[in-house]
Amino acid sequence: MIGKLETDGLVEHEKYKGVTLTEDGIVRASEALQNYCIIERFLLEVLEVEEFRTEARQLESVIDETVAERLDTIIDRQPQCPDCFDAEDDVCALLETPATADD
Repeated sequence: MIGKLETDGLVEHEKYKGVTLTEDGIVRASEALQNYCIIERFLLEVLEVEEFRTEARQLESVIDETVAERLDTIIDRQPQCPDCFDAEDDVCALLETPATADD
């Protein structure tokens, strides 16, 4: 997989030193994260899916940009998305889930 990503110009791989994203890789990763956030917010806010994170992970790779844009017109996504996503906690800092709303 790393070889394919390198061939596509998304990563640079140096043997025994690791992999780093290229500029194009950073853009593509940001777009994928934004689509994930759109799907996640749609599943939670519109469809009220309890396991919205699991579903969003499964759907992110199969929903194209056109569908994500259409879902985006339905939800109330913040303009700072996807920068609001905290990768360490695997959660959008702005997403109010039933657990965070009660805090």
